[in-house]
Amino acid sequence: MEGQFVFASIVIIVNVKVLISSYQYTFWAVFFVVASIASFFIVFSILTNLKKTATDLNGEFAHTYGESTTYFVLIFISCSYILIDNGLQMAGAEIRYYTLKRKQEIQALKMKAVKYDQTLDRKRYNNV
Repeated sequence: MEGQFVFASIVIIVNVKVLISSYQYTFWAVFFVVASIASFFIVFSILTNLKKTATDLNGEFAHTYGESTTYFVLIFISCSYILIDNGLQMAGAEIRYYTLKRKQEIQALKMKAVKYDQTLDRKRYNNV
C-alpha cells in the first residue's frame, strides 16, 4: 500500500517536473502530462480489480485512494516539490547574477589599476 502511494507520488512529481522544465505550457504539453498521470491511475485501478491475477494488488486501489487524506498528501507533496524546485532555480539564477557582477567589478578594478599605474616598469613599456 505504501509503495503504491510512493510510486503514485513519483509519477505525479516527475510529470509536473517535466512540464515545469519544458517552459512550454501549451494545450498539448498539459494534455500529455495529465494523460500520463491519469493513465497510471487507470492501469492501477484495472490491475487491482482483476480477479484472475496472482498479484498482491487485489483491492489495493480502493484501500489506498479511498481516503481523502491521500489526495491532500499528494497535493501537498506536489506543491512542496514545485516550490522547492522553483526556489532552487531562482537561487541559482541569483548566484549566477552576483557571480557575474562580481567578476565584472574585479575586471573593472584591474583595468583601473592598470590605467593609473605609475610604476617605473609601466613608464618603460609606454616609452618604448
